[in-house]
Amino acid sequence: MKRSITAVAVGATLLTALTCGAAAAEPRPADAWLRQNVTGTWACPDGYLCLYENYQANKGAPGWMLALRGDIEHLDWYSFNDRTSSVVNRSKNTAILYGDYNFGGPSATIRPGTKYSFENNVPMNNDWTSSVRVRLGDTGDDWGDDGWG
Repeated sequence: MKRSITAVAVGATLLTALTCGAAAAEPRPADAWLRQNVTGTWACPDGYLCLYENYQANKGAPGWMLALRGDIEHLDWYSFNDRTSSVVNRSKNTAILYGDYNFGGPSATIRPGTKYSFENNVPMNNDWTSSVRVRLGDTGDDWGDDGWG
């Protein structure tokens, strides 16, 4: 009887270790999610930073949108690596888009209440974002956007 209890305990411990190890390999912020067939800035919920796969918040055709409130070191965890063509910041925090994983490479600062479309590779190259950092509590200067609706 003791052997079977020990075997069950060892098995449960191994299962827990394997499960925790798999989860650690792909950490995700608790508050990030994808939506399909989205168009327009209104689709970005209040308090979120939203990345869109097409220009001007998917204006030309419905597409994917990633809404987030925390850092993402690898956008491929959400199948969104190198897919960002526009961004809407409806949060009260400054966000920084990075061209490389783990917050490296060229970057673009997205202030609260602003939106950008990367048709002309400004302020970030189109389809080049690989990680995002949200600077909680950093409200920045609300200095506008690139003017699209």
